[in-house]
Amino acid sequence: MSKIPAAKIKKYETIVEKLEANQQIWQAIGAMQNAVNDIKTRLSNLVNPIKEVKKRGPAPKSADEKNSVNLKVERRNTLNKKTVRLAGSLYAYVIDLKEPTIDKKELVDSTQMGKKNDKQAVLTAQKLVEFSQENHEKLSYYGVTQEELEALMAATKEFAEVAGRKKKEADTAPKEKPKERISGTKILKEIDDILVEKVDRLLLRFEDSHPDFYKSYDRARRNMKKKKETAEPSTPALEPAPKRTYRKKNMGDANA
Repeated sequence: MSKIPAAKIKKYETIVEKLEANQQIWQAIGAMQNAVNDIKTRLSNLVNPIKEVKKRGPAPKSADEKNSVNLKVERRNTLNKKTVRLAGSLYAYVIDLKEPTIDKKELVDSTQMGKKNDKQAVLTAQKLVEFSQENHEKLSYYGVTQEELEALMAATKEFAEVAGRKKKEADTAPKEKPKERISGTKILKEIDDILVEKVDRLLLRFEDSHPDFYKSYDRARRNMKKKKETAEPSTPALEPAPKRTYRKKNMGDANA
């Protein structure tokens, strides 16, 4: 790994320290938790680089990976049960409608969640919740409650998080090559991207509610950017020399 100056790493560690010191403010935002954890993981790789070894066949799954798989299965099962239950009530409701705005066949398909892939399962649950909210007053007669809809929305979100994270990791995971060097510069670039694209954006919601925290973080980020810009000053372009102009003398001037 290319060596990164300790002082430069310290700037990023300071940002993490500020975020963790105020974790109670943003900890309810799952995207913030993932972003901070991603930054800490990358910083850890800079401070304690992992020695790469040539892989001989597929590596066994770690305890974390097994737990992740089990969590995904558990949340998918919860999503399936809640969606099927709601689809059954909606089917009975649609039967009584003269002009249904949702297809009965689609509701029947919704009761067979086990045949759907992850993306289809999430989209199906979201569509049923949206339809139910639009017709909520009438659906209480069929046993559908607001608590049930909120529980299904929560189950959908929780499953989408683990399913999406797994897909993202699979899509973005670099192909392993023997004796491949880890670029410290690349890791810092990844951290910068996380800060700019996620953390900076997510913390905007606290500008008014927690001004001291936001100003402290914003000041640290501005100082980081300022030092980065002054470290590599751009060379000013040379201005072209002014053109000389000549005025022709008229005949009156020549005879004077």
